[in-house]
Amino acid sequence: EDTRCLATATLGVIALAAPAQDRDALVQELLKPLADKKATDRIRLASLESLSKLASSLGDSPGSVPWAANLLDKVVPVATLADKKPVHRLQSLLAWACIASLAPTQSDGLVGKLKKEELKILKDDTSFVNSTATILKAPMAENASQAQLWRAVLGGRIAGVPTSVD
Repeated sequence: EDTRCLATATLGVIALAAPAQDRDALVQELLKPLADKKATDRIRLASLESLSKLASSLGDSPGSVPWAANLLDKVVPVATLADKKPVHRLQSLLAWACIASLAPTQSDGLVGKLKKEELKILKDDTSFVNSTATILKAPMAENASQAQLWRAVLGGRIAGVPTSVD
């Protein structure tokens, strides 16, 4: 398992260094643990960490990213996982970080990708993404994911969620 986790992390670093046109195949490999029922949580976490770094490397105006839609399809279900299983908080936050970083690549502002259940986590009462007590005690990896998420939310990149202007 340690070897697979390190291999997944290494693949993520290779994807970061690869030219943009060559990333599609690497992203597909990084997405496999998210769909694999036999993949352990550590391998899923390593995959999500790599995907989150790759998505955040796109910057503010990434334009068209061929692998974005496929990545969003795989990570959106993970975004609500911590709502039912708190032990998966980091996985869900990394999924939210991916979603937030890829929001500018979607011309519709993620309309249709995020359902009522996902938006409820951001808009309604206290949840695992907006609990002040949890954020203050969170490790650095969770705080970095939180920063990516709230930057997109407050910047108005996620449709259906009030912005800082609202």
